[in-house]
Amino acid sequence: MSGIWIKFFPTDWITGVMYLSDRERGVYITLLAMMYDAEGPIPDDPKRLARACGSTPGAYAAAMRSLLNEGKIHRENGMLFNEKAREILLDRSSRVESAKNAAEARHQGKGEEKQRKKSAGAMRADMPAQSGRNATAMRPDTEAEAEAEADARRIVRNSTTEPNGSTPSPAQPSRAPPGSIELDLRAAADWHHEEPRLAITGPIDELLAQGADLELDVIPVVKALAPKVKARRGWTYFVEAIREAWQARLKAAQEPHKEIDRPTPATPATSSKARVLVDSPEWEAWAGHAVATGKRMPTPRDVYDEEGRRIGQGWYFDTQWPPTRKTA
Repeated sequence: MSGIWIKFFPTDWITGVMYLSDRERGVYITLLAMMYDAEGPIPDDPKRLARACGSTPGAYAAAMRSLLNEGKIHRENGMLFNEKAREILLDRSSRVESAKNAAEARHQGKGEEKQRKKSAGAMRADMPAQSGRNATAMRPDTEAEAEAEADARRIVRNSTTEPNGSTPSPAQPSRAPPGSIELDLRAAADWHHEEPRLAITGPIDELLAQGADLELDVIPVVKALAPKVKARRGWTYFVEAIREAWQARLKAAQEPHKEIDRPTPATPATSSKARVLVDSPEWEAWAGHAVATGKRMPTPRDVYDEEGRRIGQGWYFDTQWPPTRKTA
């Protein structure tokens, strides 16, 4: 059994079988399901198919004559098939292949970026120690470009205020082609076992098509909830939590944000709060805590060190780790 997922349009079905008897409808839907499950034509074996349809050989033969006459079912070289099923399966095969190529390209790009940053760090380690402006001037261009690119990506993804303090329009969410996110979901959930049904990403594809964001809404929820799932056979379990996280993010984007005081050397940020940077283990732990408690994560903003220098995007929490985190 293939366990594939297909679209079903009730109106098309009702109008298509309007003039068929109840027995003919039962045989028809059973044969269609078997074709989709086989992902192609099925052998024209009347005795076997009659049993599969829960019908007697005579009743099955009568229903088949009607379906053949109506053009619902076709015989081709000892096989049975349906033209609509052929179109849907061909389209699905094309989309799955395109999605697979897109996912592989995306993961390859991430690997190249990590390698570029690693190489840049190695180049800096090999340089002689410098101080002040000379050290900055001699920093390799590849490293500076990599850091600038990473900072720009984080700012575009996380910032919710413009330099003048105004609230910008919500950024367009990143969309993934249907079927191409299985590798992303498996990586987020840390699920690497053989399970064909994990390739069925339709419910989450629909959320992405409606406007949810893969990186901001889907991946954090899957990371947080996956350890709690016992039957790791699909992605439906995460849909409602992803929808809630998505709606909370949109609501937060529409609310006015209160500016926090930037720390100075005289009033370091760590005096009363703990700095937590985006994408750090602590940030992931707080994200999981927010999902578990039904709350939403704060919108990331600039974070500064004890000397008032900006060190990235994040938030100032009361503690470094959430209350439910057990530290050594």
